[in-house]
Amino acid sequence: MKNIQLLAGESDGKAVRGLDLIMKVGSTAIGGQKNAKVSMKSDVLDTSTKTSGDWKRNIAGAKEWSGSCDGFYYIDDTGYDAAVTAFLNSKEVDVVLANEGSTVGFKGKALITGLDIDAPYDDAMSYSMEITGTGALVEVEPSPGV
Repeated sequence: MKNIQLLAGESDGKAVRGLDLIMKVGSTAIGGQKNAKVSMKSDVLDTSTKTSGDWKRNIAGAKEWSGSCDGFYYIDDTGYDAAVTAFLNSKEVDVVLANEGSTVGFKGKALITGLDIDAPYDDAMSYSMEITGTGALVEVEPSPGV
């Protein structure tokens, strides 16, 4: 029961609504977004030896990140159009997933590595997009005055 009491303590942080974070290409939001995601992972390098005993030893290796977003397709959306242009021209783009004021989120350079358009008979046209980071992912810095 102690663990439960610790979780309900006064040090609870403030939750952030996913609704408030928007993915952007450069400084332009990709319109119609319903979902956005950034994933980070690190390689694990096994440094076990015969003398390390019954437990493996590991150290962190290289890191990588990726992301995705999806939503309803909007005609003439400049953020979506910028992503399509970058994909077609194999160009690296600046990607930001952050809230207004950039008090929470991440940014980095990435390639658009997947674009899907879904045009069903009985629903609105939608898109999904995959990105792959080409270097470091960093936390956003709050906008001045925030």
